[in-house]
Amino acid sequence: MPKLVSFEPVLSGKALSFLSTLSKRKQQRVVILLFRLAAHPNQPGDYDSRDDSGRHVQHSKWESS
Repeated sequence: MPKLVSFEPVLSGKALSFLSTLSKRKQQRVVILLFRLAAHPNQPGDYDSRDDSGRHVQHSKWESS
């Protein structure tokens, strides 16, 4: 059986700039979330919407305490 290819989080410059504005604790929480999403890319989100071109977009909720 072929080995599954793993995903790796990649951030845009804007995302990295935003991440750098967060406290260290929140940065760690976001990074953990990114790696969890990369480990399970086909996991359905908490809710679904459509973008401007009609494509389905999955959204995940997370607490920001």
